[in-house]
Amino acid sequence: MTTVKDICEAARVTQRYFYEAFTSREDLLCTASAATTNTMREEALLAAAQSGPATSERVWAASLAYFSYIRAHPEVARLTLFEMEGVSAEVDAFHRADLQKTTNLIRDLLFSHSGPAEGSSPRLSPDLLARGILGAMYQMAKEWTHAGFDQTPETMARHLQAIGLGTGRQV
Repeated sequence: MTTVKDICEAARVTQRYFYEAFTSREDLLCTASAATTNTMREEALLAAAQSGPATSERVWAASLAYFSYIRAHPEVARLTLFEMEGVSAEVDAFHRADLQKTTNLIRDLLFSHSGPAEGSSPRLSPDLLARGILGAMYQMAKEWTHAGFDQTPETMARHLQAIGLGTGRQV
């Protein structure tokens, strides 16, 4: 287990300085995760905004931005996909809230235009479907990271696009 002392030595700061900036190791972990996930969401939104108007183009662009980012920054993949789980109740609560922000982004990309699907009864929940797509994305990214990024970001994005668009047709 990494201690505050270990962190301070690696960062070449005093423990006093650490505690002026963070309340705990968990606070540091959440702060680092928030910074990276916010950046990834911003890059995905920017890519989607700069793509064509079709949902398929926006989903492709956002997915490609995500997979390209984590491949370019494997430390971010490790932090956001592996290090955030099971640390403490505080970190778990933070992580769930942060994942909800990504769920909202997915919901808005795929379902913001949706009215009730013809012949659907009862209507499927865009929030629950977006959470499921997030789960697929998360698991795909974990396996891809374990495999040493053996596929291109484009391949990963196409697969996630297929999941998202296939699910989006159900709403």
